[in-house]
Amino acid sequence: MLGLGVTSMELINWITATSLCILPFLVVLIVASISYHEYIKSLGGRGIRLFASYFVPKRVLLFALYGVPISVTVLIVVGVVFFGLSSLPLISSSMLILFYILGWVYIMRAKWETYCSAEEPVSTGGLDFVVCRDGPVNAWYDYWKKKIYISDKLLKILSDEGLKAIYYHEEGHKKHRYLARLSLSITWTWLIFFSLAFTIFLITTFKIVNATLWDYLLLLVLLVSMAASLSAISIVWNWINEHESDVYSVRKVGAKPLITALIKLYVYGWLEKHGIYAYNAGVSLDLDVEAITRGLHKIEFTQILALLLKRSLHSALGVVRPTSIYEAPMPDTHPPLGYRIMVIWRFRVND
Repeated sequence: MLGLGVTSMELINWITATSLCILPFLVVLIVASISYHEYIKSLGGRGIRLFASYFVPKRVLLFALYGVPISVTVLIVVGVVFFGLSSLPLISSSMLILFYILGWVYIMRAKWETYCSAEEPVSTGGLDFVVCRDGPVNAWYDYWKKKIYISDKLLKILSDEGLKAIYYHEEGHKKHRYLARLSLSITWTWLIFFSLAFTIFLITTFKIVNATLWDYLLLLVLLVSMAASLSAISIVWNWINEHESDVYSVRKVGAKPLITALIKLYVYGWLEKHGIYAYNAGVSLDLDVEAITRGLHKIEFTQILALLLKRSLHSALGVVRPTSIYEAPMPDTHPPLGYRIMVIWRFRVND
């Protein structure tokens, strides 16, 4: 007999059950890491070469990647509405309420992050876009309005070539609509599952549903593992979406303008978040792209595995953070700057 009234056999059974909960996440993590590593090796823009594509035809793979997130979303909603409400009214109704709250927070946060005090259509040098006044140091493609937005703050720090590089990156998102739709479907699948997981966590935490300590811990491991699995999938597809748009821009204007523009975007954006408005002070970055890229090395599989593990767990652990209800924690949408620069430069060299 061990502490807490648990026998050694019960402890072994609990450890076995916990391991079985974690195993699917480890499988997803490894496959996602291999897929992203294979994509990086292909240097993007040559067709999406993923680990799974070695075993199934590309059309079947793309159909599955479209269909699975959408099907899971539909099944969860139908199951909760028509099955959950009759058998578990508290969990199902609470989950639906939380989903609408998180969805609203997610949408409002996206609107706030792209808020413009005024919008000004601009057409210059064959580029048609909308200038966002007082917006973030950023650029984006609005899939609903079908317009490219570039903030006035970003325009202050971009050269003519840099402007073209950023513009064509956003145009790349327009061209790769299937990747955007896939990422969006995975995002909403994440929000639905996260709502369910967070609801179950709260109900069991506050003893609304009776559960032993060991059952509670097992449930916690299961929820975090499933959330981390969805997070890893979402991260990989969002990163691929960004790489594909980078490659599209490189084909239009070359690697150097895009690398310079991305570094400026990251640096000035980071400074603004910390209350430093360098673009108003006339501060400029003197970048030597050749020197920056000279020391680039290939991205190892173990690096990707470790990074995906860290990022997916970070978003998944939002299940146990009380602040999640107004944060709507989402998986990463953009790869690290170093990864982007390396893919851009190696594509330029090997294209």
